Amino acid sequence: NSAPTFATVLVKVTDTNDNAPQITINFVTSSEGPVYLSEDVPMDTFLAYLTVSDRDGGRNGRVNVTLDGAYRHFRLKPVPDGDGQYLIVTSAALDRETLPTYNVTVI
Repeated sequence: NSAPTFATVLVKVTDTNDNAPQITINFVTSSEGPVYLSEDVPMDTFLAYLTVSDRDGGRNGRVNVTLDGAYRHFRLKPVPDGDGQYLIVTSAALDRETLPTYNVTVI
């Protein structure tokens, strides 16, 4: 008869990138948009509050956010100590005669 032998096996389960990022936007004028602005608003005028998150862990949970179609007129302003929280604000003068509508997409 031989004596039984035991071994401990350590299994580490890593996170996969299986959760899509979540984006929440709250506009200043309504919950759905659009936002109406006068062309004479000052720079840094607040348009929307943006929250992004991802339930994945580690590197898979990091989220990068950009604005597409902002035409340098809008930018993301990080909320201090607000992980994944941003304000969408104006970053240049608006001119209705040059461009009456801006279609800005959060990516």
